[in-house]
Amino acid sequence: MKMLFLGIFLANLLLALAGYFILPDTIASHFGSGGYPNGWSSKTFFIGLMITVVYLPMFLLVFFSEKLITSTPKKWLNLPYKDYWLKEENIPLLLEKWRAVMFEFGVALFSFHFITLGFVIEANMQPDPRLNEGLFFPVFIAFMVYIAIWLYRLIKTFKPPQHVV
Repeated sequence: MKMLFLGIFLANLLLALAGYFILPDTIASHFGSGGYPNGWSSKTFFIGLMITVVYLPMFLLVFFSEKLITSTPKKWLNLPYKDYWLKEENIPLLLEKWRAVMFEFGVALFSFHFITLGFVIEANMQPDPRLNEGLFFPVFIAFMVYIAIWLYRLIKTFKPPQHVV
């Protein structure tokens, strides 16, 4: 899953860079109801913002999340059943499970961003930019459903063994 995560992250960077070279200088960067633009920016600002404020922080958070667990004070961690999982003997299994769920989430998140950026690029290639809501909303809803399922599975994954509860 780690390699897939790295691959989809790199795909996002490549799409953003490709967008920089094919987009007009001023682009619709935000869309309101009906898919009509209600925010504009330079392509340099938009692509720069996506890479530095969205992609890189998300990448670092997912890629180094297990380091955050081991270096963050216990009282600041929001982890299901953290008293069980933060016992010294359970930390290796915690980190193994955490790595798996975070890389899976990272793949889904960067996949959603890849598709969304594709929609934004496609909209801006038209003379009158308009986001295709007929395609965007099913993708958005699918991602929201995925998040709900992922959260359920996260809680279930970190439920301690029955004999401990």
